[in-house]
Amino acid sequence: MKASTAAYEAAYNLLPEPTVFAAIGALPHAAPILLTLAGMDEPLSWPLGAAQAQQIAALNAEMVLSHLVVDDVGDAESFRLRPTADEVVRATTFGVAIVLPPSMHQGGALTLTHSGQSQTFDDETPLVETAFAATYLSTTITSEAITSGRRVALVYRLYCVDGPVHLAPPTLEAATAAFKALAQSPIEGIQRLGKGILSTSSHDALSFESLGMKDKMFVDALLATGCFDVSLAPLYVEPQGRDCHVKNLRPHPACNMPHAVARHWRGQSIQGFLFQPPRNSSESPSSAIVFAPKRYRASIVDVGGLFAFLEKRLGTQLHEDGDASHNEDDAYLGVADTRELVLAAMPVFGIRSASHVRTMQTSHLESMTRILVALNDVELSRLFLSDYIMVQHRYPLLEIAPFVYRLLTKHGWEPLSAAMLGLVQRWATENAIAALQLVTSLAGLEPFKPLCPPLQQPFEAELFKRCYHALLATPNVWAAPRRYERSHIVLEEVLVLEHYVQVTAPQLQEANYMSQRLPLPFVAVIDAYLFEPSAVLQFALPDQLLRVYAVALASAMRRQPSLPLAVDIVDGILEAVRTLRSANTYRIYFHACYVLYRDAAAAVLFLASHTRRLDAALFDACVAVWGLALFRTIASVQPHLADTTLLGQLALAYIDAVLETLAVETAWPEWLPRPTEEDKDWVQMGAVIFLDVLHLLEQLAPAKMVTVATMWLQALPTTRNALHGHLLPVLARLDEGSPVYRLLATAAIARSTHLPPLPVVAPAFAIAPPEDLNPDHCQQCNHVHAFYSQADTLAISCGWDDRCSTLARIVSEDDARVSVRRYRVIYEGFSIEKLGPNAEWRAYLEQGRIAAHVAAAAAVEALKGQMSGKHNHDQENDDAPLVKRVRRA
Repeated sequence: MKASTAAYEAAYNLLPEPTVFAAIGALPHAAPILLTLAGMDEPLSWPLGAAQAQQIAALNAEMVLSHLVVDDVGDAESFRLRPTADEVVRATTFGVAIVLPPSMHQGGALTLTHSGQSQTFDDETPLVETAFAATYLSTTITSEAITSGRRVALVYRLYCVDGPVHLAPPTLEAATAAFKALAQSPIEGIQRLGKGILSTSSHDALSFESLGMKDKMFVDALLATGCFDVSLAPLYVEPQGRDCHVKNLRPHPACNMPHAVARHWRGQSIQGFLFQPPRNSSESPSSAIVFAPKRYRASIVDVGGLFAFLEKRLGTQLHEDGDASHNEDDAYLGVADTRELVLAAMPVFGIRSASHVRTMQTSHLESMTRILVALNDVELSRLFLSDYIMVQHRYPLLEIAPFVYRLLTKHGWEPLSAAMLGLVQRWATENAIAALQLVTSLAGLEPFKPLCPPLQQPFEAELFKRCYHALLATPNVWAAPRRYERSHIVLEEVLVLEHYVQVTAPQLQEANYMSQRLPLPFVAVIDAYLFEPSAVLQFALPDQLLRVYAVALASAMRRQPSLPLAVDIVDGILEAVRTLRSANTYRIYFHACYVLYRDAAAAVLFLASHTRRLDAALFDACVAVWGLALFRTIASVQPHLADTTLLGQLALAYIDAVLETLAVETAWPEWLPRPTEEDKDWVQMGAVIFLDVLHLLEQLAPAKMVTVATMWLQALPTTRNALHGHLLPVLARLDEGSPVYRLLATAAIARSTHLPPLPVVAPAFAIAPPEDLNPDHCQQCNHVHAFYSQADTLAISCGWDDRCSTLARIVSEDDARVSVRRYRVIYEGFSIEKLGPNAEWRAYLEQGRIAAHVAAAAAVEALKGQMSGKHNHDQENDDAPLVKRVRRA
């Protein structure tokens, strides 16, 4: 937040120190006149003595008497300075000092006027006092008529001996200009700001009149811009919070703030404080001058309403040529300028606008697309691309890419080229993957899941070449994903885009500038001269080589088959597999990131098959690293290979070798994920692996499926857990048309008939509620009272952070029978658990297991009915005449 307020603090520092254009007073001394200089202990003596003259010379001060005035009419012109022959003194003169020794006269009051402000002196000054005034030369001096007597005055010249010369009082122009530039800046930095003020008393109402001189100048400078809403507000800090919020608002009348805006200011947080960012409630100001650019009124009230207003304005004012006219008669919350309203809407899409997270809607991006296209304003489109649009949860790349494509087709890529470079460089530091995927989709390099149509414009390759090199030149672009789990995606996109820039684009006649003037072979030569060669990414560790480079290379080759494949790189990848064969530490690490580990296995098999380097030894090395997880991997790789003969033979041999161990729990890789998260608790990993085997056999050797299933059933225990955790989950996920479905279903029914009956567990957890626990007291008390009486419930979760105080006391006193535990997560409430012997807990857990077995038994009964119906249907087909069977078929 401090960085966001730096520009405003710099503008604030341009405010002049509080001052006045004139200093007026009177010395309570009788004549002779007493004057004192800073640094001297005694008033000046008249005539001036030698000692004081030496002191004055040592002070480097100058006193120059211009002239003496004796006036009996009230002539203000008599106070004009007399000419001086000293050019230095004349050049540094900035003011005049008037001293009025006591004199008998009536009238003649002097008025000093500057910039609309006036001060008066010599108005009935007592004869025992010596009046004086000092002011700038630019001040206008007027005098009333002297009705009687004579006025005596000494007129002194004020000139500067050292330092800058100010010929007029400091103005607010510099600070006002700086604040106005910030308010009109199209780059949103921070919206709701504040500057703390000191309240003289908690009972005093805030008012602009009671502000100090510097705060008044600050308010005047903001108001002079005409671009800010300025208000006074008491503040508060929420419990367990750090941000200051507006309690209520007192807008300055000159702002003409709509009532809706003032109402929605209440409760808003202050995003930044000038010079004193709040750290906690003790350091936060109790009241502040709060201000915000007027264009952001919509952000405070309703961003959705702003989009609707803009679409209505532009949608009803479109000319036939598609450009929007600007009728500024209507306004939204007092802001009429269309450009200002569009600028107010842009921060919704920026990652810096954390305050807008709750107001984000996917429809806002669609609205902004229509608005910018209707405006046909290249500057606004360029600004939005280069500084605002960012991939976020509510605005995924899938939604943003078509929007960028539409702007590029609306204006052409050349007017927006600088904005596109700014976009990819800005994204590269936060989301390099999104930046690369956007460019590759625009270039038409994503054949499987394109984010948008390819950009087909004259010389479009020039844009992609610039974006590619701008991305690679961004510092830490490789570190942007921060984890190796996503680095392979960055490298994949870079490889595809690099092949386009270096190989494909130079061969496209209409895609390059230079191809219109020179033969195509010169394009690559000129590009090599203009752009620095990209750095080669190196991975030293074997697991990095597999998880990043192998996966990226294989994925890039699927997208771009003509991508050149370096044999030495493939050899390094395959050697890394052999190195990991006995490296158990790597396998332990991969348990936490199986998905990428699986992708690495698929990449190794794909690259080895593609380069004809796959053999039995390499397959054994893969088995040593990935084990039974290879079945799913091989099934995913098969469709992408031109020749699957060798891999199929090796896979079938591996199935035969491990078939008897598929039902052995110690052989299962624990890091292999289940098909769904719901299967985690009751589906055994062996069932998941056997399904992978069946799926692979369906591709390689369907005739072998029955044999494999029969052998698996022979190895599978006949226990209830094996039936419910292995056999039934396989049947639930197997297509009824599978060659092994009838075999497995028949086995499941047969095994269920030989199982002993389930034990009966009768939970008895009911206990008498405390006598003073009244169920009618509140909803919480009613809920806990019912919990005490429930025989089948041992613990409950209570999602209350604000517990009933009576309930809290009763439960805490009943600590011999129940325990209360608060969850670690805030706002998740408490849990209440009945205390009892361990036998009760075991019975409770056994009851849960029995419930799962009961559900599985019901599944067996449903399976019996299904198989019985299927048997009758088959029997009917067998008994029917041949002609009827053919007709049914």
